[in-house]
Amino acid sequence: MQYMILIYSDESTYGRMNEAEMGELMAQYGAFHEEIAASGKLLGANRLCPTPTATTVRIREGQAATTDGPFAETKE
Repeated sequence: MQYMILIYSDESTYGRMNEAEMGELMAQYGAFHEEIAASGKLLGANRLCPTPTATTVRIREGQAATTDGPFAETKE
């Protein structure tokens, strides 16, 4: 059995971090990544594009419906 891990975060916080804070965050992620890799269970790791470039795909009544971005559609 295989599992996928998605790490979610508020992307706007990165712009407010100073260099030391960003370095600490990346060091923590690096340690996490190394631990999984050392276990032999890491099959791959890829960074996703920022959320403003996202397309959401949903299946409704057997038809694929796509929307730009990870937000709710509303009627104007």
